[in-house]
Amino acid sequence: MEIVIFAALIYGASVFFKKQKSEKIKIQQEERMQKAVEIVENEFSDGVLKTINAPITLPKTESVYFMLGGVQWKEPRKQTVSVSYMGLSKRIRLAKGLSFRVGNIVPLMHTVDTYKTLEHGTMYITNKKILLAGASGSKQVQLGKIINVNMYSDCIEIQKQTGKNVYFPVNHENAIRIKVIIDTLMEAAC
Repeated sequence: MEIVIFAALIYGASVFFKKQKSEKIKIQQEERMQKAVEIVENEFSDGVLKTINAPITLPKTESVYFMLGGVQWKEPRKQTVSVSYMGLSKRIRLAKGLSFRVGNIVPLMHTVDTYKTLEHGTMYITNKKILLAGASGSKQVQLGKIINVNMYSDCIEIQKQTGKNVYFPVNHENAIRIKVIIDTLMEAAC
């Protein structure tokens, strides 16, 4: 009897704390959504996307809508982490300091999927492309070549028609800005 009462108390307490936790999560999600709405409203002026002055030279038909420094251009790569050898072998001594090894040795390679930083610099989003101007060069993706933009809590993923996807590690607020701006520019181009 005491065990049943104790179990009921534990169950009741867990339900109570889960309910409080879910309410806290709901409040955090609502606050995050409200912040996202404010961010989006700040990017528009009278329903039109705001342009900014940027310190780069562009064709007259291009306008810059977003600029962010310290951005990395990352792409997925396969990397071989370690190589080891396995197999049976026999060592035959022919003379002092001289031996002959026979057998079957098979290399074991371990590959890992990683994200390699290809460039680091300032990101510009124009009405024609996403441009990353770095110290060693620049990289770009034409907006017409973008299939989809995925937003995560710590980065933006650009899915292209050809080639590897591009990842830009940015904070959540900048991820929202980038996604809204790119989606708006892609819709306007259609």
